[in-house]
Amino acid sequence: MAIQIKGIGKSFPQNGKQTNVLVNVNLTVNDGDFVSLLGPSGCGKSTLLNIIAGLEKSTLGEVIVDQQVVTGPASDRVMVFQEAALFPWLSVIDNVMFGLKIKGVSSKQAEEMAQETLKMVHLGRFTKAHPHELSGGMKQRVAIARALVMNPKYLLMDEPFGALDEQTKLLLHSELQDIWQKTKKTIIFVTHSIHEAVQLSNRIVLLGTRPGRIIKEFAIPYSQPRGKNDPNLTYIEGQIFDDLKVEIEKVMQEEVDHDYHVTPNRLPWSSDRDMGSHI
Repeated sequence: MAIQIKGIGKSFPQNGKQTNVLVNVNLTVNDGDFVSLLGPSGCGKSTLLNIIAGLEKSTLGEVIVDQQVVTGPASDRVMVFQEAALFPWLSVIDNVMFGLKIKGVSSKQAEEMAQETLKMVHLGRFTKAHPHELSGGMKQRVAIARALVMNPKYLLMDEPFGALDEQTKLLLHSELQDIWQKTKKTIIFVTHSIHEAVQLSNRIVLLGTRPGRIIKEFAIPYSQPRGKNDPNLTYIEGQIFDDLKVEIEKVMQEEVDHDYHVTPNRLPWSSDRDMGSHI
């Protein structure tokens, strides 16, 4: 077992009292899994990912990675965020080489590794470009390359495509599927989109509204690449939406109106069912 999440709880002080964000989260992520964490805004998906990465401390419980308790960040776990956060004064290849140089890799070897990784994300012709010369999708490719070049065992992705347009997302979905299949890395992926989760993952973990806890898990037993309009996947999307509808209603009733109810909208629906980025 690669990652074991045992009894994780997280609370923050707010207005003189403790606010629970996560409660008793238990999960096992196996080697080679692509697991999506899905749920409404504020359910603690990103907080849980940060705890796995060692960027935040849990209030209760522990995360065990390869039989070692997580006490902080480590090179076997690398994060990719929604914002690419590239160094604007560095070229594409220098951005990708940055972590390798800090690690003590020679300039020649770092450049060779960076070039090979940039080819994997289809940016081999843009090594000398600077971030301001790139589109949003290209910047995210650089961010993914910067993570992959470190050869982490675990790739942790926090809504990496959330700020991109739909067409760019579709392209990057396909590329990420290819990368996952080629590298065999274990990926934990945070998203609001049911469609995105179903297209990419082999497992989906549903979290309920705050305090976040696991409601249900779904296995996606279909090979990659997956067809956008595959009826089997569309059926799973409907099942997931039915399970999360109550949680969405809770969020909306707290923030908008106590009488709010999600209007049933059975299939078909738009390709990107958003679970709360506008709530």
